[in-house]
Amino acid sequence: MLHSVAYPRAPQVDLSWLTDPDDWPVMQTALAARADVQVTDNTRDSPNGQTRHGVLLLSSPAFLTSIYQQLSTPKLRSRDVSPSRRNPPAAATQTQRPAPCVPSASRMTL
Repeated sequence: MLHSVAYPRAPQVDLSWLTDPDDWPVMQTALAARADVQVTDNTRDSPNGQTRHGVLLLSSPAFLTSIYQQLSTPKLRSRDVSPSRRNPPAAATQTQRPAPCVPSASRMTL
């Protein structure tokens, strides 16, 4: 869930581990929002894979992998889906051709 936060309202913590002071407002925003995860590909200045002040720092590939692993639980496999939802109705599987696009006479210019 996203909501508006003001990073100056973040708890006062030591951010000296961030090598670039320009990154401090980003971490302060995560702290003010009480974020669990901060996604950044700034591996030069951010210790990806570590938790700092309760915020897990992840690269975007690591974040997407963790989401995939959470969503691909055994209870979401197709055998657990009710039989009526496994196969769509026949009408949904039929290929429908779009209506031909015929320019109207009012839009044609000579």
